Amino acid sequence: MASIHKKGNYWYIAYTDADKKRHFVSSGILHAPPGLTPEDMKKKKGQNEAKAKVQAIEMEQLAQGSKRISVIKSRFADIVSRARKTEAEQSGVRLRTYCDRWVEDKLPEVSKSYGCQIKLCKTELYESLGGRADGQFVHFDEEDVTDFAEFLTSKKLGGRSINKRLRIVHEMCSQAVEQALLLVNPVTHDHLQKEHALERAYLATAQVEGVLGATDLIDWHTVTLFGYYCGMRLGDATSNQWVPPVNFEKRTITWTPQKTRWMGKVITLPLHPVLYSHLVKVCAMRGENTFITPKLAGRPISNLSAEFVAIIRAAGIDPLRTTFPNGRTMCRLSHHSLRHTFCTLLKRTGAPEKERNQMSGHSATGSRSSDPEVSRVARTYDHVEIEDLRKWIDLLPALNIP
Repeated sequence: MASIHKKGNYWYIAYTDADKKRHFVSSGILHAPPGLTPEDMKKKKGQNEAKAKVQAIEMEQLAQGSKRISVIKSRFADIVSRARKTEAEQSGVRLRTYCDRWVEDKLPEVSKSYGCQIKLCKTELYESLGGRADGQFVHFDEEDVTDFAEFLTSKKLGGRSINKRLRIVHEMCSQAVEQALLLVNPVTHDHLQKEHALERAYLATAQVEGVLGATDLIDWHTVTLFGYYCGMRLGDATSNQWVPPVNFEKRTITWTPQKTRWMGKVITLPLHPVLYSHLVKVCAMRGENTFITPKLAGRPISNLSAEFVAIIRAAGIDPLRTTFPNGRTMCRLSHHSLRHTFCTLLKRTGAPEKERNQMSGHSATGSRSSDPEVSRVARTYDHVEIEDLRKWIDLLPALNIP
């Protein structure tokens, strides 16, 4: 005899077919619909239980009346589809209500940087939808997603940035489909934009010396050396403090990259003689300030990046400004180019891949040997000490600092 059972958020049906084989399938009906008041919830639970029982009886009758399983599956799919549509329409959940709750539940599970992306995506989605953001979630469709993508394009976002937001919306809608609040996920592959990646260029040693000579601000000298000898990103280079990052006794510097802070990744590098000598002089005249670059610390990265590009121009170097199809412009030469210079120079010194990955903070997928026959166990037990890195850092060119 057919029966119904609670499993997860749905009623499941147990029934027997004509061959006396027992089946256990989802009805597509929620036993506890979300977004309702306690009084409406109690009423709705009773209605859903009754519908699930009727559906169970229908399923068993279909299964016992015919051995053509394809017909049974087709009819069952139609029943589930109708049930899901009814659930979605009767839930009354608003898009804004669901989206706010989804973001709130998601934030504790993700990194701080990705959390900011999710919140920004939500704000932009509401802005693109206007008053439709307060409509029923079940009516959110592919046309709305298209409008969202066009809205992001009008803000001159690149294809990669738009696709990141579309994937966030896709994840949110997938969960809504599982909860029977949407019939299908409205975000499709056709919505994804073509990505135009910016290929960064690196600054040659002579160009870096030109950059150092184009500014009198010692803080910019320090930040430039951090990029050249440590591969630091601009945000990391301008936010370092004297303690505990710099250890003059061991001649090392330690920092946690902002980009991968949520992973707990920490980088410790030996100081190149040029950088060490520079930091000793800067430390001697720092006064009471705890930041290594106090005149740059805390300033918006966009402003700092633009200022560094201006220094590149002042050095007589073309920053290689590139215009994307959406009208947005970026420079191939920037402070981040110093990170490319760092990685390139390390490779030229002959530093093995594992050491290069450790020093740059990239994912270490290899080992000291690039031989594909090196075993996974060897890579696991092949540890790199700070002194193993020092010999490679010391081989980097000695810059002439004004």
